[in-house]
Amino acid sequence: MVSCLSPLSPSFELFVAVRHVVSRRRQTILSVTAVALAVSISLLFTSLGNGSQELLTGIVEEKLPHVRISPAEGEKYIHLYRGLLARASAIEGVSSASAALSTQATVSFKEKRRNALLRGIDPAEEDAIYKISSSIVAGEFSEILDGKKVVMGFKLADELGLKVGDRMVVSFPRARTTDLELVGIFDTGTPLDERIAYVSLRTAREFLGEGDVVTSVELRLDDIREAEEVAAAIDLLGYNAASWQENNPEILRSINVGGFWRSLSIFFVMIIAAFGIAAIMNMLVLEKVREMGMLLALGADRGRILRIFIYESGILGLLGGIIGSGLGLLGILALGSFRFEVTAGGRELSSIPLVIDPKDFPTYVLFALGLSLLAGAYPALRAASLDPVEALKGSESGMKGRGLWRPTFVEEAFACRCLALRFEAAVAVRHILSNRRGTAFTLLSVGVAVGVIIMSIGLTEGVRTQIVANTIEKNPHLYVQPGRGEDHLRLYRTLSERVWEHPGVVAVSARLVGQGAARHRDNVEGVEFVGVDPGPEDLLMGVQASALSGNFSELNFKRRSAFLGVKLAEKLEIRPGESFDLVLQDRTVRLKVAGLVEKGTVKDESLVYLHLKTAQDLVGEGDVVSEIGVRLSEFEEAPAAAAALERSLHRRTSSWQEYSREIARFVGTQSRINLIFYSMILAISAFVIANTTIMIISRRTREVGILMAMGADRASILKIFLLENLLLALPGGVLGALFGLLAGDLIATFGPSGFGGVPLSFDLGPDLVLYSILFALALNFLAGLYPAIRASGLDPVEAIGSE
Repeated sequence: MVSCLSPLSPSFELFVAVRHVVSRRRQTILSVTAVALAVSISLLFTSLGNGSQELLTGIVEEKLPHVRISPAEGEKYIHLYRGLLARASAIEGVSSASAALSTQATVSFKEKRRNALLRGIDPAEEDAIYKISSSIVAGEFSEILDGKKVVMGFKLADELGLKVGDRMVVSFPRARTTDLELVGIFDTGTPLDERIAYVSLRTAREFLGEGDVVTSVELRLDDIREAEEVAAAIDLLGYNAASWQENNPEILRSINVGGFWRSLSIFFVMIIAAFGIAAIMNMLVLEKVREMGMLLALGADRGRILRIFIYESGILGLLGGIIGSGLGLLGILALGSFRFEVTAGGRELSSIPLVIDPKDFPTYVLFALGLSLLAGAYPALRAASLDPVEALKGSESGMKGRGLWRPTFVEEAFACRCLALRFEAAVAVRHILSNRRGTAFTLLSVGVAVGVIIMSIGLTEGVRTQIVANTIEKNPHLYVQPGRGEDHLRLYRTLSERVWEHPGVVAVSARLVGQGAARHRDNVEGVEFVGVDPGPEDLLMGVQASALSGNFSELNFKRRSAFLGVKLAEKLEIRPGESFDLVLQDRTVRLKVAGLVEKGTVKDESLVYLHLKTAQDLVGEGDVVSEIGVRLSEFEEAPAAAAALERSLHRRTSSWQEYSREIARFVGTQSRINLIFYSMILAISAFVIANTTIMIISRRTREVGILMAMGADRASILKIFLLENLLLALPGGVLGALFGLLAGDLIATFGPSGFGGVPLSFDLGPDLVLYSILFALALNFLAGLYPAIRASGLDPVEAIGSE
């Protein structure tokens, strides 16, 4: 036992460190809890990231071709494709290959028409790529080989009102109109369901009047990570090959952005916990000045004193890491058991995807240990620099460069001003100014917590704003549509007037929407035409604001003119002032391009705006429309407004949420995840602040006793420490807000691109900044409440007699 207590014993430093940890149980529990929460939230976020990445990778592996081979530059088809199939299949790592002849087509059934991608394939080869047979919900995929038959996605079939056994007409300019029988319906849970119709290669060639050619060859690999290498090898054969990374850059960007944001969040969470350990170790050094002086006098060298505090911070970090691993595992299992409505990659999920990687647990334990050792390094160096003689007196002047607190002129003036206001405020200010290092650690802890929350909210709100701008704000909020069994709305002017009577309506536009084809010279593209009255449509959709050229109101005076989506114009190779044919089955209208619009959505590839009367003449159904688009002052009110209008109009009315379920669910799910993240950050910061306050109170026990002996009541003592926390919270919150705003703006400017290559945006209103600062005040108040109550409950006699 004597050897264990000897300063010369090899285990001496560890013994003292363990003694410090055990003797200060409250501080130890709070410190370990802060680290444990940091480790647990890091594990939770990592498992969420791993789950999202695995989900995206799974979509690539199961639903997308890994390499696509296209015709050479300037060519429309791939000739002699059978030799290409053989050579591609011989490449190491290629597991299957499928050739396809794809073309746009207009599918008509009764009075309904939809544009689709008609894809001629060999069912067995296509199944090896897309696994269509496993997604068939009616009929058989292989039946397309038996003559003029087709299999299509369930959404496309539903829009046309088709069921297995029905016959439809498929047509397109410069193609041979063909009758097809529906022999199968599939549900892949991807965009294939609403735009793909499968036929045999022979049927596709007869439709186009072409020979033994294809438009693409698609490959599946054993390992998707080799896609770029395989594509490069095929390029060397003289073909145009692209990997899934090139064809689906948004998936790659999603993985990169998610990994970047996850790593940044975890880093800041661990930093907050590290500040807590640094603050505690700093206070502990001040508390143990006399003890360190005695150890130095007994022969312990400065290296041993240094190791005592390094070991102590390491013990706290290691315990926190181990406990945090257990909490993280429980949190992952608990979150995985919750049931959410989540849509990802077109697939309905019953819970948030989570993937546990066993390597993450020891990694974060070691990370917590490393940060704890770094956090304890500075306080340990301060302890090692003690002067033994001064330290034995219990004086803080035993530290090199450290003397009694001597306030600056500004600090003294500030303290006097506080004294003139309230005695408690003056004492609280004196505590803050006399413990500058502890104050700095607390300010940093509060500031980083508020900064991370503001940064997270701003970036998340930026993503949400982009989504709203690209979907909700670029589409009507409500759609008034024909009733069951009807194809068009009649008496639409009366209906529009009644819609205007509903509260919150700011725009109403009657629209005739149809699908056909646009033909210009040798170029033919499937389009969605929208017949409108320019004034109401501009109010509804802001068309003129998105116009790159032309005056949208000219459609009123030039009935044979149209506005085209900018990408559609590029594919047609047409410019404003030139004319094109808009084809709907056997009807054709000649239109002149009056202008181009760019909405920044997929509609730019197919949109044609024309006057409502011109569209009605083309459709040939008289004075009718297909829908009435409605915009509300508050888009969140759309479901309630839709229900009210449906009751009053007796017409089917749908809200934007019904058309954009994935967007609505994304916003809801993201809000839940963010709430968990913010709560954990606030909890970590609260433990850090509470721990620091307890250490401050333990150092000022005698002072509290003297104040109470001089007449200060318990309420005054309580106010002193609560005021101290609140005085620290306000500047900490302001500094955190500035840090969060600056960091968020820098990340949005210089960070990785977001979805679709659009840079991340930072969008944060002043109200959210104010709320964050108020949260900091509330957090400090609640975190300091328990320590302040403990201080006010001290016995004056025992407090004065304490060491």
